[in-house]
Amino acid sequence: MDEITRVEIDRIHDEDKRQNHRLDKLESNLEEIRKISASVERLAVNMENMLLEQKKQGERLDELEAKPAEAWSSMQRTILTTICAALAGAVAYGIMQMIAAYAAH
Repeated sequence: MDEITRVEIDRIHDEDKRQNHRLDKLESNLEEIRKISASVERLAVNMENMLLEQKKQGERLDELEAKPAEAWSSMQRTILTTICAALAGAVAYGIMQMIAAYAAH
């Protein structure tokens, strides 16, 4: 084997080493990208679940906030009903008193 062939073979051998080294780095990088991609996918699923839970919590919070208003409204109806019943009772009592007074004469 002559010197030129030997030099060319050495150059090709060195180039193969460099290419193999670059391929090893690329494989490592691809594995890291795959891991990141899987992590991002898990993160997206977790974020979606958190959004759904926040919506549910918002609905429950709205219900809790509405309860005092409902209780106040119910109390107002009860007070109004009580006042109306008392007035109706007083009117009925007054009418009965007038009837009793008229019947006594």
